[in-house]
Amino acid sequence: MKERKPTVQTWEMMKAMKEALGITALQKIFSVGTTQINRYCRNPDYTSDSERDPVHRLRMLFDEAMAQGAEDVARSAISYLAESIGCRVASVHRPAPDKHSLEAECLDDYPALVVYHGAAVARRPMEHPRAVADARAKLDHELDQTQEAHLRAWEEAHRP
Repeated sequence: MKERKPTVQTWEMMKAMKEALGITALQKIFSVGTTQINRYCRNPDYTSDSERDPVHRLRMLFDEAMAQGAEDVARSAISYLAESIGCRVASVHRPAPDKHSLEAECLDDYPALVVYHGAAVARRPMEHPRAVADARAKLDHELDQTQEAHLRAWEEAHRP
């Protein structure tokens, strides 16, 4: 297998995909011609005959969803994409606790746990695995808030 340099810009990602899969595969996937595929793979800093590629457009879509407060929809879509390469999406930010005390944060975990268990054991109709994964992600977020509340309480108790 040929060693590839890391891709940074979305047009580079598309160019690497074109090299890996071939232009015919990209034409079939995106339902566009060779010229359009080549436009996606050109550096817009050096050519006027380039166009925003699908990866760039997806990033714009997710940025707009986040700006409009549709974080759950954006996360669901990203999670769907990550499934194809055997990955999960996780936030890089530590979630801020949204309750006034550690005990209240602990109690706040239970509704999400009930929803997760309900999705996991539902039989008629059985929930789609993505619905269960989404419920798990929401539970994880609640648990992360509790963990952060504990960390803050511990730091406060051990401050010199």
